[in-house]
Amino acid sequence: MRIILHLGTGKTGTTSLQAAMDSLRDQLLAQGIWYPDNPHAEDDSHHLLIGLYGEGLNEGAKIPGSPSIQRKDMRAKAHEFAKYIHSQAQKIKPHTIVLSSELLVPSQRKDVFRLTEALCPITDDIQPVAYVREPADWYKSRLQQSAKGCAFHKPFPTPDIRTIFERIESAFKNRILVRKFARQDLIDNDIVSDFLEGVLSVEAKNFEYQEISENTSISGESAFALIVLGDVLSRSGNPIFRLRMKWFRSWLKRNQ
Repeated sequence: MRIILHLGTGKTGTTSLQAAMDSLRDQLLAQGIWYPDNPHAEDDSHHLLIGLYGEGLNEGAKIPGSPSIQRKDMRAKAHEFAKYIHSQAQKIKPHTIVLSSELLVPSQRKDVFRLTEALCPITDDIQPVAYVREPADWYKSRLQQSAKGCAFHKPFPTPDIRTIFERIESAFKNRILVRKFARQDLIDNDIVSDFLEGVLSVEAKNFEYQEISENTSISGESAFALIVLGDVLSRSGNPIFRLRMKWFRSWLKRNQ
């Protein structure tokens, strides 16, 4: 038995992949591949495992997909989830378990070892996998996503991917598998097909699924317009202008 630990990174189609894997759960299981359901989550990810990081989370932090879990309960719930995966794997007996959460990219080396300690009782054959995007392309996508959410600040700079990968490789015996995220380089120009064939080594054509586009960014032109207007809004106390901005923002989201 092995675990494929998909760690994102962010803005590489991770949300769409998680939604597709969730929809393909039964088809994958028929081929010995299990994408665990998360009894504590409202989405398709395994973000709950970030609770293992404990004090690495900010005060008042919430786990996306599991907002009802209090910070003080996160580590216990994360360990409970790891035990659930272990017990179910003993019953199902898949040859591959797929876990996916871009939030598990560690901020500290000790975080990775906590994750290892939780997963190793299941199997010590753990293959970390990550997709990476060209820095300029990544930053542009983050900027568009920020504008879509009407957060008019500049996004964080490109993360130090090399340092992150070194932390991951220090804890797992398998070197991290890195694949390039660029639409033209993905198998069938699709993240799901690329993951199925390039990572899981199964033929995508054997699976029935619809291309799922989750968490898509708005266009560059729309992002620019929102950022400019947001900058003006931040300097204005005019309530009429604010109402017009709210209308424009709603219209823009409806027409993407």
